[in-house]
Amino acid sequence: DVSFTTGVEKLYCFTKIKSEQEEGTIFHVWLYNDRVMAKIELPVKGKSWRTWSVKTIMPENVGKRRVDVESPEGTLITSKEFEIK
Repeated sequence: DVSFTTGVEKLYCFTKIKSEQEEGTIFHVWLYNDRVMAKIELPVKGKSWRTWSVKTIMPENVGKRRVDVESPEGTLITSKEFEIK
């Protein structure tokens, strides 16, 4: 979804990776008002792999948020914007 209430408590980011490599790493970068709040390293252990991360949402942190999925080199793979109201 793209909009959540302050009572949401936790949000999850699920990512499906398809790659030519058997193993690797990606990062979920959680941002609040364009400031990095968490950068979570996630292993990729197959050419087709699903992984996830979770972020606790504090009720006072209303506003725009984003999760970037990045390669180990920092290349942006995809991004998802959402808002806490």
